[in-house]
Amino acid sequence: IGVSKITFRPIENGQGVHYYGTDGDTVYFEDKSILGADPKTFEILWQTIYEGCGLTRYSRDSRQVYFEDRIVPDADNYTFEALINGYGKDKRGYYKGIDYVGSIVDPKELVCNYG
Repeated sequence: IGVSKITFRPIENGQGVHYYGTDGDTVYFEDKSILGADPKTFEILWQTIYEGCGLTRYSRDSRQVYFEDRIVPDADNYTFEALINGYGKDKRGYYKGIDYVGSIVDPKELVCNYG
């Protein structure tokens, strides 16, 4: 990959789980680089992980929103928020992963099932 082992550091999500990291020049999700992500403004958006809830791996920088290592097309990075069960939301509506699913979503999709 060409990662600098000297400058590489995990990006903390508040839960002690490190799916993201940076070497100062590039942001990585697991072992994949997130093309175009700005390490200086990059932040993880997912909510606190609750047992039984679906983990949502959204992040953003000053220009765009990402789901794992992919850009979420047309998402508004200023209003975007991570929800549960793989959903996110911005001023336009709801997303599941990188796909826009509409201005409304069945409320049952946004309920945490504690197994």
